[in-house]
Amino acid sequence: MSKSLELLSTIPDKSMGTRRIVSFNVCGIKNVLNYIPWCDNKSFAHMFHALQADIVCFQETKIQANDLTVDMALIPGYNSYFTFPSHKKGYSGVAIYVKDDISVLKAEKGITGWLESDDMKGRCYRELPEDKMIGGYPSGVDKKSGADIDSEGRAIMLDLGSCILIGLYCPANSTGDRENYKKAFLECLDARVRSLIYDHGRKVILLGDLNIARELIDSADARQEWFKLGKVKRAETGEEFRVLNKDAMGEWKSSTFSRKLLNEWIEDSTVALIDTTRSMHPHRLGMYTCWNLKIGARAGNFGSRIDYILTSADFCVRKADILPELLGSDHCPVFADIVLETVESAPAAPRMCTMYTPRFKKGTILHHFTVSKTGRATTPERPASTNSDHIRKTGSQVAKSRGGKKHAAGRQQASIFNFLPTTLSLPNIDDVPGGESKLESSASNESAEDRKRQWSAIFTPPTPPLCTQHGEPCKLMVTKKDGPNRGRAFWMCSR
Repeated sequence: MSKSLELLSTIPDKSMGTRRIVSFNVCGIKNVLNYIPWCDNKSFAHMFHALQADIVCFQETKIQANDLTVDMALIPGYNSYFTFPSHKKGYSGVAIYVKDDISVLKAEKGITGWLESDDMKGRCYRELPEDKMIGGYPSGVDKKSGADIDSEGRAIMLDLGSCILIGLYCPANSTGDRENYKKAFLECLDARVRSLIYDHGRKVILLGDLNIARELIDSADARQEWFKLGKVKRAETGEEFRVLNKDAMGEWKSSTFSRKLLNEWIEDSTVALIDTTRSMHPHRLGMYTCWNLKIGARAGNFGSRIDYILTSADFCVRKADILPELLGSDHCPVFADIVLETVESAPAAPRMCTMYTPRFKKGTILHHFTVSKTGRATTPERPASTNSDHIRKTGSQVAKSRGGKKHAAGRQQASIFNFLPTTLSLPNIDDVPGGESKLESSASNESAEDRKRQWSAIFTPPTPPLCTQHGEPCKLMVTKKDGPNRGRAFWMCSR
């Protein structure tokens, strides 16, 4: 079994009669498919199929609207919704993919309601007719402040009929103006969630990277620091840790504004959200979703749990967990299997859906056939190299790295005249009706094919040799260490 299949086999089967909802901070939608276990197929269709996902929320897509490609947006069997930062490039961004048998009645970017609606140009969401808006907009936020809060592409809200789905990438801990921004964002989010639940009687599913470690057992760093300070005692199990450190656990929950807010959503009876993963595994230690890869913290599982799927208490959650074996980011996916009612008949998808993007319209049908074909491939051919310098070199670059400028200059390159016929034969227009000689036409075609093959041979990089141990194509490396071998290229096992 390949490494990719081994990792994919750790994904639990979806519970019967449920919809699987997945949250994944991909840390760049362009890069996530380059890593195991996604690199063998490199398609989001394959990823979603492997995850058995009905709804997927990506955070930190790190692209602008003009960077969006068909392969990112039009996944066979899913409709997608994207939001982008309006100022910073390669920053933030949220995307939600919804299986096409789940109706989306309304869609909004942001949380304040002050951004312009895609369904009615020139109007913000707050100004739409009542039957067209999601509602529950926070009061006390003017248009300029609301637009600023929603300018970073951090939230998408979808009305699924039975509930409001909120995909989030909350601001991280910071200081100065950024701390003020984070507080304003969370205050608006809190007001919106409470209004939807309390004033409008709506159920909510809130998911994404909240950038908050809710409990003390959700942060390896905090537990270590507080132990050094003598504020907590060591314990063998999570249950024992809770008992021995009851006061410290309570102190941690209210230690920051954001942490206090998150715990109030769960403990306040007027909101009463369920932390699905923790509710299924109340005493599990080391249940982290994010690690500092710069210090290799993932290998030792020294991380924090900051990715969540929170639901109203009315939902039946059959299964929820993290998927730490799946790579591609400094976060891992989180999932919950939820019994979710869907609307039987619904109007067309909201205009925010990427299917309406003008540059995608012409190729939509063809794309669904081609992607579907690649998406069905389940047996990986070989893992892609995770080396950051994975760009394939051209033949001339390889030659230069092997022998330097001297070698390249001494190489005998085929002259362009070698690819041209030595004599030019004009057809006798009296021989063949229509003025064309069939014999010379055939020879001309063969000559063109020969020239094409010879040109291709010049510009085609060398075929990688197979690893003698694994039987997989090797990757080309170049010596960068100072010395007599600097600049020389060599083949190395791709593993």
